[in-house]
Amino acid sequence: MLYAAIAAGPRKVVIKRPAKGPYLAGIKPSYSIDGKAVRYDCIVPASMKL
Repeated sequence: MLYAAIAAGPRKVVIKRPAKGPYLAGIKPSYSIDGKAVRYDCIVPASMKL
């Protein structure tokens, strides 16, 4: 689903993950927003090379 979301062409994709969980599909996010229990990984497709 992550690849489908990126292929749709949004300005960014935000994924809610466990704070210490691995990256989704092995894709390193452009930036992350960390909390105590969760982490939001933000992927900006324009800056990515798939």
